[in-house]
Amino acid sequence: QHIYIVMVESEPPYSPPSTDIEGVYSSLEDANNAVRRLANDFVDPEGCENGTKYDGTIYWAAEDVGNGESARVFVKLWEVRGPGSEKPCDWEN
Repeated sequence: QHIYIVMVESEPPYSPPSTDIEGVYSSLEDANNAVRRLANDFVDPEGCENGTKYDGTIYWAAEDVGNGESARVFVKLWEVRGPGSEKPCDWEN
C-alpha cells in the first residue's frame, strides 16, 4: 500500500530553501488535484512547467513566483509499512 504526500519546495533568493508537506492522501487522483490547486494559488508565476512522472504523479514548477522566489509542487510516493514491520526493541541510549 502507498500514500501520496504533496510537497511544496520554495527557494527564496536571500534565505535557505524550504520544503513543506501540504497534505497526505490515500489516492493518486486526490494528490494530483491538490498539486493543481496549490499551483493555481500562485499569482502570475513566470517560467512555469508541469508534467507527469512515470508513476502517475504530477508536478508543477516556476522559476519566479514573486520577488525572485522559485517554487515546485509535487507528489512523493511512500510505501506504508504494515503492522509488525519493525521488530520490537528497547531504548539503548
